[in-house]
Amino acid sequence: MDKTLENSVQTLLREENIITDQEVAIEIGDKFIAENILTKSRRVIHVPNRLFEGAGNRRVLKGWVIK
Repeated sequence: MDKTLENSVQTLLREENIITDQEVAIEIGDKFIAENILTKSRRVIHVPNRLFEGAGNRRVLKGWVIK
């Protein structure tokens, strides 16, 4: 089943020049594919784990204030 990656991850992949502005990243099983939205051509890409860390689940962490 195809799963398009979150917009925040797509943006990071474009900033890292892993995909172009005309491509979207799709997860199929355990592989990541870049699909060109104009030509529908596909290629396998490597997505570093660091791009997933905090990309989709950013939140404010509450903690103790030390005075």
